[in-house]
Amino acid sequence: MSSSPLVIMALTSFLVLPGGSLQALKPDTVTDLLSRDEFQQAEVLLDRLPRTAESVAQRGEIEYRKGNFDRANSLYTEALRMDARAARAHFGLGKLAMAKLRAKQAVQEMTRAIQLDPKEPLYRLYGSEAWALEKNYAEQRKQLEEYVRLNPSDPDRLAEAKAGLEMLKALGTDVAVVSAPENPAPIRFRKSLNLIFSSVMINGQGPYEFAVDTGATQTVLSEKLADQIGLKPVTTTIMHGVGGGGKIDTKLYSVKEIGLGDVKIKNVPVGTFNDPLVTQLADGILGTAILADFIITVNYPANQLEISRKRTPNPAGEALPARYRGRGHRHFAQYGGEPGRE
Repeated sequence: MSSSPLVIMALTSFLVLPGGSLQALKPDTVTDLLSRDEFQQAEVLLDRLPRTAESVAQRGEIEYRKGNFDRANSLYTEALRMDARAARAHFGLGKLAMAKLRAKQAVQEMTRAIQLDPKEPLYRLYGSEAWALEKNYAEQRKQLEEYVRLNPSDPDRLAEAKAGLEMLKALGTDVAVVSAPENPAPIRFRKSLNLIFSSVMINGQGPYEFAVDTGATQTVLSEKLADQIGLKPVTTTIMHGVGGGGKIDTKLYSVKEIGLGDVKIKNVPVGTFNDPLVTQLADGILGTAILADFIITVNYPANQLEISRKRTPNPAGEALPARYRGRGHRHFAQYGGEPGRE
């Protein structure tokens, strides 16, 4: 007697375990859906679940991916009020700190997330970026190696981590070394399309027109410029958007020197882009993370970047780079123990 098609279909929805028992296939979790950027489905599933510290932190992750950073911050903070050991909430706050180039805070939050859940690969990967912001490249390498060792089931990010290790090996120990006078001269810029552009020298050649991005952690060149000045790629990787969604293949290069006015940064890792529209606007995008040793004031009325060395933090509060708008300025400012305002 032949088997009924309905019976066969029913059997395919079960998994035969070694012990001979049958177990229903595990449905998608919120984490699974977030890993595929399926935010709407994740929200539907969260609506059916109890409101716990974990679920609130996951809602924060959804808002973060959407670019709603203030809302994400509120949800991560709420999750920690519910449970101070919510690793995902610390992870989220660490990512928000990185987006604002707050290196010390990012490291603190990522360290706590890793302590609470040492087997979560993603905490290691983002933790490596936090340590890179603080220019602790030995710790960055350690976290990347640990990420690879944990063998995550994400081929794109695994390739990203391996490329990072290749890049660190090529760069050596002295990465993004900054030299500048005590009081660098202001750097002129022009405004266009709600962006600011300034002249940048690459390996003594130029000047080239770069967009200045105060929220970017990496500097990127157009592939056209990389070819023009004869750069040779060290490796290739996949670059993700700030929220984690969207990705593009990119080549990674080692640049001997980037010059911005009086400031020189040596031995800099850079990525590339090949977007025709962006290439028409700029030769590259300067991520101000490489200027983390300075306070940068974007003085719109005067059309100039004003760069000064950071003061030693006072006991009342830590000096944190923070962006805010006011009186025609958008700049990195210092607050004594007060969070920066967006």
